[in-house]
Amino acid sequence: MLFRSGGPSATNLMEELSYVGINTFLACGSCGCLRDDIDSSLFFIPTSAIRDEGLSYHYLKASRTVDTNKSLNRTIENTLNQYGMKYIKGKVWTTDAMYRETPNRIARRVEEGALGVDMECASLAACAKYNNLTFSSLFYFTDLIGSNKWQWRLYDKKILRTNLVKLCVAALRK
Repeated sequence: MLFRSGGPSATNLMEELSYVGINTFLACGSCGCLRDDIDSSLFFIPTSAIRDEGLSYHYLKASRTVDTNKSLNRTIENTLNQYGMKYIKGKVWTTDAMYRETPNRIARRVEEGALGVDMECASLAACAKYNNLTFSSLFYFTDLIGSNKWQWRLYDKKILRTNLVKLCVAALRK
């Protein structure tokens, strides 16, 4: 899926594409890494998202998290394994507030098990569940925000994004 930043934009596109018959969605993109002990070169499969945004509550009853699709996650894992790509799985923190990952909030989300932070996953997962669609994400880490010092990750953006899209296409072909 190609969308602007944020849950409302992404979910709007999901709703419109589902209306014309698309029922499987794999969002690929970037997120921040919340923990200093994670190798930021790994791909990240979010198995659930902490709902710290507003849109998901318009689709599902209140709960702290929403899961991504287990079957699609296994397909993503199998694809990454097939291509020899290293990855981690876990919880992502979805927030509406860009650049508001304060040290206290980061510490609380890490205590809840979050590995990364994004702006769309919880919204998309909730929309997918509500509409009986299949959804997951595949992320790469752009920056490290887990310590009190923000650090940009050095990587070749063009190569990494190209590989990410190729991996997602390969997963969706299975």
